[in-house]
Amino acid sequence: MSESNTITRPEFLAYQADVDGQFDGVRKGISDLKEMVRKLATTRAVVNGGLTILGSALGSGIVTALHSLAH
Repeated sequence: MSESNTITRPEFLAYQADVDGQFDGVRKGISDLKEMVRKLATTRAVVNGGLTILGSALGSGIVTALHSLAH
């Protein structure tokens, strides 16, 4: 058997093509995620997220206060 790194057997070539195809799919998925995060990382999105968290905390506090008044 040769010490070369060249793969010539058909089953190995098919396996390598399959692995390369899977890596291409993973790379595409990562690229899509990076693009989505880039679109979401705007000042408006950050402000809206902060307001959502603040509103949730205030709502929770109001519900807790009303619940404690009822008991």
